[in-house]
Amino acid sequence: MKRDFKTWCLLIIVMIISILGCEKQSLVYTTDNSVNITGYLDSDPGNFSEFRKILELTGTAGYLNAWGAYTLFLPNNSAVEAYLKDVGKTSVEQVDIETWKNLVKFHLIEDTLSTSNFKDGKLPNLTMYGQYLITGAQNLNGVTKITVNRQANLVKGNVIAGNGVIHVIDRMLIPAKLSLAKMIEADPKYSIFTQALKETSLYDSLNILPVNNKNRWFTVIAETDSTLQAAGFPNYAALKARLSKTGNPKSPADSLRKFVEFHILPEIKYLSDIVSAPSHATVAPAEVITSKLSGTKVLINDDDFNGKHETGITLKRDGSDISATNGVLHTAAPYTAAGVTSSGHLAIKVRVPLRIDWDVADFPELRALPAYFRRAKTTFAGPVNLSTIFTVGGARNTALYYEYSASEKAVYGDYLNLPLGAPNRVESFTLTTPLLVRGKYKVWICYKYYKKSSSNKANVNQVSIDGVPMQRTFDSMAKRPSGSEAELEAQGWKQYLNNQTDNNYNSRLLGIIDLPSTKTYKFEIKWVSGSSSDTYIDLVQFIPVDQNQIHPMINQDGTREY
Repeated sequence: MKRDFKTWCLLIIVMIISILGCEKQSLVYTTDNSVNITGYLDSDPGNFSEFRKILELTGTAGYLNAWGAYTLFLPNNSAVEAYLKDVGKTSVEQVDIETWKNLVKFHLIEDTLSTSNFKDGKLPNLTMYGQYLITGAQNLNGVTKITVNRQANLVKGNVIAGNGVIHVIDRMLIPAKLSLAKMIEADPKYSIFTQALKETSLYDSLNILPVNNKNRWFTVIAETDSTLQAAGFPNYAALKARLSKTGNPKSPADSLRKFVEFHILPEIKYLSDIVSAPSHATVAPAEVITSKLSGTKVLINDDDFNGKHETGITLKRDGSDISATNGVLHTAAPYTAAGVTSSGHLAIKVRVPLRIDWDVADFPELRALPAYFRRAKTTFAGPVNLSTIFTVGGARNTALYYEYSASEKAVYGDYLNLPLGAPNRVESFTLTTPLLVRGKYKVWICYKYYKKSSSNKANVNQVSIDGVPMQRTFDSMAKRPSGSEAELEAQGWKQYLNNQTDNNYNSRLLGIIDLPSTKTYKFEIKWVSGSSSDTYIDLVQFIPVDQNQIHPMINQDGTREY
């Protein structure tokens, strides 16, 4: 008992000594000990005392010292002093308070954006002033600098404050003061285009400020006088004489008005927005422009159509992404590709509905693999995110298979293998169609029959085009019945391969669709029911409803047999 007592006493003494010997630790009870934005300015008056005064004058210092999530483009003292010199003032107190309030708002975004968000184009969020900022890179004397709004250089980025992130800049940022209409009018190189805007009354639409019409932003692709002159329009009179068919350019039915409307998008789209989608609606009814990025060039209406390349225009980098109070301005320009130079003139292309035999197994990423394209099978490991094909759904197997065999009867000997089904397969695939002319079409899906085992009964899939379901599903495990061409067509079946009566290769009518615009469309194939299975797609045909649906048939080399 005595031994136990002594042991416990010894343990207590050791514990006391240990506690007394511990080093005192400094505890932080807040979730973040970073200073807030106002505190950061206070910590470095040598660089930021002038903007700190502006925050005090505008009553902004208080809320920028509270918790929140902001991005501040912070002008240093040299930037503020340069601005004061530009406006003929010697101190911040001499500038109107409302001017400072607007400028502070233009330097603030209600979100935290790091330099990783700085792309070659607009930032994803509006400033608190209500206009976008753009960022880019500029090389001066071998040194690359990040620019903000083409007005300032980034001096120091990603300064973390308790309530946001700070980017130090060397000039004040100045918001746009002119509407799109006034901006275009103020530049003499757009004199013909300006007169066309006024004569069609579209000038007035582009002169409305967001404060009076908050939901209306516009994008204008303007043509310079030199571009229009190169296209055969020496002046506005020549433009009107050729394009105005009614003699009244203000009429919605007049082709000159439609020409000008074709240069206006009903949304605000900077270059980065334009290249992020293959087509964009214009103000001209049912008319769209197509877009793509080629190297560093943003190309408009540069299309492959019906087996031919149509040279479009480019958007001039130093004449684009110019912000206005109600949108953004881009400038159309010529460019040269494959020895062909475009005029830079953006005209509406008049097209009639045309049959398209869409080879789904032909897309840019595959053509970039000459060892495989129409030579050998390959797999695009999932998740698939190609320029023309996207997978949808949370399936485990998200790969896309390209199948090829020299003995294969499908067109070009290849097809896409889409592993559709459930629970461990892809729920759906969405593909981007070629350019389709607006009009009414019958849509046929051409596929190779495949059934893994006799226990598999069906693999039913629903096709939707831009979210609109087609009237009929198709079963990739179904073969077309016997019968004459007319009998089969009446039942929604046909033979599509020339000299191939093998009913392992089938074409199924999905239904009729009225395409509202000339553009590319999203073509979704979604598994509905039945057994999980590989689905082999060879072609998709869009054939105008008033044309022969069976002939011409397709040869294996892709030619048509009339």
